[in-house]
Amino acid sequence: MELASVGAATAGVRAVGSVTTALIGRYRPVGVVRVGSPEDRSQTYRRFIEAAARFGLNAAWAASAREQPKSEEPFFKVVLPALRASGNELVCALFELRLCAPVYVIGAAEKLAAAASALGGTGEEFKQANAAYGQAENAFLEVARHDLNYHPKWWQPWRRQKEKTFRRKQEKAISAQGSTA
Repeated sequence: MELASVGAATAGVRAVGSVTTALIGRYRPVGVVRVGSPEDRSQTYRRFIEAAARFGLNAAWAASAREQPKSEEPFFKVVLPALRASGNELVCALFELRLCAPVYVIGAAEKLAAAASALGGTGEEFKQANAAYGQAENAFLEVARHDLNYHPKWWQPWRRQKEKTFRRKQEKAISAQGSTA
């Protein structure tokens, strides 16, 4: 065997080895979710929004129970434990979200959790807090949708520019909401 053919054979083996290594490195078994992957973030966002919705519904239920005459007993036996359980679930979902979400999604989630915790009181106070909660919920959904559906690649500079523009717009909207509060 000539020296040139040995070198070509070695190069061929290396090429096949590197392709095989790349394919094995990209292998992701079905059902195994990596922390921070789109699947993981999607599950986490879904859990968080369900916990926030459950807490909001329980808070509305508590507000209506407080307004009813002679509602002390059902309130303390049924409504209050459900409200506490959904509040605990919301906090746990927020901590899970902090593990895998980008910073701008975490900010929107924290604003939603703060708006949910302000859902106390009755009458006009509850209506105002519920309106703020609805706005925070819509803002979180918009940011989560953007995070899950928009993944610009390095060869798509126009998409990266759109992402930067979106993030700047979100930061301005969040700072405007913070200055009015």
